[in-house]
Amino acid sequence: MKTIRVCNSRACSSFGADDIMQSIKKGIGLEVGDKTEEYDLDYCGCLGWCSNAPNVEVDNTKIIMDCETDSVVQRIDNGEGTDMSASEITAVPIKDDFLGDI
Repeated sequence: MKTIRVCNSRACSSFGADDIMQSIKKGIGLEVGDKTEEYDLDYCGCLGWCSNAPNVEVDNTKIIMDCETDSVVQRIDNGEGTDMSASEITAVPIKDDFLGDI
């Protein structure tokens, strides 16, 4: 089953998250909150990629950024998206002349 989550943060909402959700609903034949053997569709909170809004998360591992209504379902079905399952955030020491080492 593909888990599909459309970000409905302020940024994604401003850039068309509701239109993206409408396209997905029409393309897969489900309503928000519905689940079948093939799909699980709902909204989610901020995915943290606001500069690439609107965003869709698929299977808790991939984020499809800069979604467009005419291609989002095809991109989901094709398995497109940035794989976030192996992403790590590494802390880097910062040297600042005013504050010193942070």
